[in-house]
Amino acid sequence: MIPNDSFTLFLLLLLVILGLLGLLLPKQFHALSRFPFVFMPHKPYDESAKQRARLWGVIALVGAAIAFLLVER
Repeated sequence: MIPNDSFTLFLLLLLVILGLLGLLLPKQFHALSRFPFVFMPHKPYDESAKQRARLWGVIALVGAAIAFLLVER
């Protein structure tokens, strides 16, 4: 079981925000996911990058849902 405290709530909220960002704004999620490597050359934003962003959005939301179910009540 996961303890129910403010840190857990923060992590769950962060997962939900990242999941929604990946689903609703995949171009911004793509830019955010490159954060540490912003100045390195990269491939342009295309359809496969959009699909990857949406996939990671779904993974983040499913992870948040599972963690929410495991939090102690």
